[in-house]
Amino acid sequence: MNNYIKKIYSVYKKKSYEFVNIIDSYYLRKKISEKKVDRKLMGKSLILVPHADDEWVGCSQFIINNNSDIVLYNMDMQGGDSSDIHTTRKKELEKMAYKYKLKLQDNIGKVEEKVDNLEKKIEEFKPDLIFIPFFIDWHEDHIAVMYVLREALRNIKKDIDVKIVMYQVSVPIPEQYITTCIGMNRRTQINKWKTFRDIYSTQAFFPVKRFCCNEYINGGIINSYAAEVYSCMDVNEWFSYFSMIPDRKARIDIINSFRNVKKIRECTGKLIDGE
Repeated sequence: MNNYIKKIYSVYKKKSYEFVNIIDSYYLRKKISEKKVDRKLMGKSLILVPHADDEWVGCSQFIINNNSDIVLYNMDMQGGDSSDIHTTRKKELEKMAYKYKLKLQDNIGKVEEKVDNLEKKIEEFKPDLIFIPFFIDWHEDHIAVMYVLREALRNIKKDIDVKIVMYQVSVPIPEQYITTCIGMNRRTQINKWKTFRDIYSTQAFFPVKRFCCNEYINGGIINSYAAEVYSCMDVNEWFSYFSMIPDRKARIDIINSFRNVKKIRECTGKLIDGE
């Protein structure tokens, strides 16, 4: 009986969170002003994937709409998964790559090996764009991948003409850093998350509705129902943001906030303002 009550309470709590986020997203969107941003990204692209599904959460519309070469570069971060789940998630990523005819390559090894492998991949592939999660993040694996990319770029002696494109995962990109929006109508957004559910069966408890709320809020920037957003910049500018990567205390604040679309935006605002 106690287990039954706990289950009912868990469902009630989940639905309460979803209801609050839906209401908050409506009012937060009204506060966003339309602004001039790029509506597309083009070029040979290397998408760094800390965990299988990050690429689809943050870059699905780019993947669908870009006609240039795209390589999903699996950074093979464990993410707290068991070895069996990790293997299954890799197969899911392979399924995603196959569905959209994307090249997939694994970067396996310790940190030093990952740096060397990524350096060689950048020199070999010569991407126009390198995608990576936004620098304000709570997940240690995402942050570790940022440092791997920084070291790889520092090690490259040749001049490279590449832009860094930060994509949104679970922490919203603050409006002032958004340079590119790819709009989604309601049907497109539904299809995005249906594809997610179909491929990433290991993520059965993924809070899709919260992610939809954040996409809905971002849609206000370009007067679209919803939007995936990106922050595109040159390498040196991206380097300059490393001093703003959240420390352990700040990451705990993010973890305590990101389930609420209003609180997480307030939290990231304070981090940027240095409060």
